[in-house]
Amino acid sequence: MEPRMTEREAFRIIGIKKSFHFDDEFGQSKEIHRFWRALDEDGTLDYLIGLSSGQIMGMIGATLSANEVTNQMDYLVAVEFKGNTPEDFIQHDVPAAKWAVFEVTGVVEEVVPQTWEKIYAQWLPTSDYELGDAPLLEVYKTRDPYSPKAKFEIWVPVK
Repeated sequence: MEPRMTEREAFRIIGIKKSFHFDDEFGQSKEIHRFWRALDEDGTLDYLIGLSSGQIMGMIGATLSANEVTNQMDYLVAVEFKGNTPEDFIQHDVPAAKWAVFEVTGVVEEVVPQTWEKIYAQWLPTSDYELGDAPLLEVYKTRDPYSPKAKFEIWVPVK
């Protein structure tokens, strides 16, 4: 499980934010999947995809903050965007960072939580890195995340 290492200057993401309660030790929430589905059903995902104008091609699930005391996390369904933030969306400026990028293929509800578990339990403790000060990003490169051939990237900020 070796990531691709990349460095990025600061960039902006825009989207819809919601707070969630952790439902296991890796902060995964079944409610996040419901959030994505609701945004798909109401057309928000298609609208956001049309606004994508940065290096990251695909939808982004960004964990902006996680509070281990309250077990709450702020999560943003977003795209990378250059320009003025459209009404009804929030923006988040992602700081310049070094990133460990893990490529993942499979059904989202299976492979993404498994990959996060491996990152925290195996890769991070044995790497020469610690978590950096930027959001954790999941990049959804395939329109159907439930396909066995769906492609994802998990971006972990490191220092």
